[in-house]
Amino acid sequence: MVFNKEDKFILVKIFKAYLKDFDIYSKEQITNLFKNIFIEIKNKYNLSGLFNVDIYVNNNYGMIIEIKNLFFYNDECDLKIKVYLDAVFLNEIFYDEILECDDVYYYNDKFYSTYKKFCDKNIIYKEVDKILNNGIKI
Repeated sequence: MVFNKEDKFILVKIFKAYLKDFDIYSKEQITNLFKNIFIEIKNKYNLSGLFNVDIYVNNNYGMIIEIKNLFFYNDECDLKIKVYLDAVFLNEIFYDEILECDDVYYYNDKFYSTYKKFCDKNIIYKEVDKILNNGIKI
């Protein structure tokens, strides 16, 4: 599990190998996962208040969780959780990598390929539909 504190949110990346037999449809497993995540985040960043939590689930990658604090109050945490099942993740690639990739799209002077295997590149997980619908498939 990887935690990154961005300007306006906390990003949690949970790789498929870590999740093992995790069932996204199990309320008990989701509850336990978030208890563990929030205990670690609360201790690390001293957070409290109301949070929007967006969970992007990809079968090849795992999960990317975006946690935004809407407002602060007391020492309690309340969560509004939205889950995007079967989310498509993209990698931004360079021109010379096009032949090595499947499902390549060209959008706004950049090339993207669908995420297939673990790699070191930046993962695009939001607004993917804009790239897939408006981009040119190569």
